[in-house]
Amino acid sequence: ESISLQCSPNPVYRESDIAFETKIPAHTPGTIEIFNIRGQMVAALNVVPGTGTTHMSSTILANGIYLCRLKSGVQSAVKRISVTK
Repeated sequence: ESISLQCSPNPVYRESDIAFETKIPAHTPGTIEIFNIRGQMVAALNVVPGTGTTHMSSTILANGIYLCRLKSGVQSAVKRISVTK
């Protein structure tokens, strides 16, 4: 069981692609969550197990540093994202 997460481009100017892979049991749902530097969740998306890519627009985010977390079961992966408009 493993998971991986990649955000590109980083820094984000207008939009970013978040690529993920979850090698976990098929019945275990996953979640991609975006947190601001204060630890407040500002966005969340449910994902199905497997490999995929989701698109994120930075229009809802202010300039700054964010954490993108992929969580599934007891596994998690975190990437730092910088938003600059």
